[in-house]
Amino acid sequence: MTRDNLFYKIGQVLSQENALLLYSVSTNLNMVFIVSSNMTKIQICLLLFLIPLMGYSQKNILSDMQGLSLNGDMIFELDGYIMTIQKEKAAFNEKGFQKIKKKYHLNDIEREYSDKNVKWENWVIEANTTVKGVPEAKGFQLCYLLPETDNRMMVVLLQSANGRDSLVEKAFMNAVFSRQLSQYTMDSWVAEKIDFAGREIMLGDVCQWVSPHNVHCASFGQMGWSIFKTEKEAELNTLIQIANNNNSGRYKIMHEEELNVIFEGIPTLAKRITYKINTSKLMSGGRNVLAVYYITQKVRGKYLSCVLTHYVEVKDNYSLPILLKEVMSIPT
Repeated sequence: MTRDNLFYKIGQVLSQENALLLYSVSTNLNMVFIVSSNMTKIQICLLLFLIPLMGYSQKNILSDMQGLSLNGDMIFELDGYIMTIQKEKAAFNEKGFQKIKKKYHLNDIEREYSDKNVKWENWVIEANTTVKGVPEAKGFQLCYLLPETDNRMMVVLLQSANGRDSLVEKAFMNAVFSRQLSQYTMDSWVAEKIDFAGREIMLGDVCQWVSPHNVHCASFGQMGWSIFKTEKEAELNTLIQIANNNNSGRYKIMHEEELNVIFEGIPTLAKRITYKINTSKLMSGGRNVLAVYYITQKVRGKYLSCVLTHYVEVKDNYSLPILLKEVMSIPT
């Protein structure tokens, strides 16, 4: 690897087997509470009751977040949000801001401002995005620029194609400013085990993280998932994943159908789309047909949007590889 770049690392993982990329309030704030001498016992008891509740609710917001790091850069996934933290060579001025806008594709800008609630110097950019083929999707970008030296700044970018959640945004930024992200972050990209919506699955050492909540096992399949608060949000995310893959230009749709599967023990209706990769078999390791399953389901009290994929080795042979068998089966 010649570049110390988080997204270069993701590209390296993907290129190993032409894997299908599936996914295009602080946990511990340092607070000081001053108890006045003229406060009543009831007021003091109420204050002491609220302190743990505030900490619990903020921690709860980020409880399903997963992050990966590489040489100081980080990427996280939560509720359909993709959050990245990277260091960029750019001055903290208008010229530097324009450079960041261009590099991070911040095009349809809604507003720019300095967040007065942050004690550090900052510049915030809010922008809108769209998803081709999904008009109901309301994409959004929230970008915090934080100066570090004269010619370098930290870029914190939160992106969602599934609408805004101000609680998630505030919780994540508070975790950034209070340096509480390490508890959600893994340094190793080897996925020896995964927490799949509350169930631990052991995978050994043959699998790697492609991105947060997106694991690829060489010759054994790939799956990515997001956890949502509501069924509607999960369903919309699944539609977005279908649209992103269908419109990426990398694949030709060969066949699509709906079929009954058993997903985490639950009878589920899945959409299966068979794609031909727009490259030669030689370039794709001798295989250029993919079967992709799109699923929305409530599992252990959580609404999941999940995408599972594997190569089709023989025409019309949809036998599931080992990774997919861990969470899904197809009734005969």
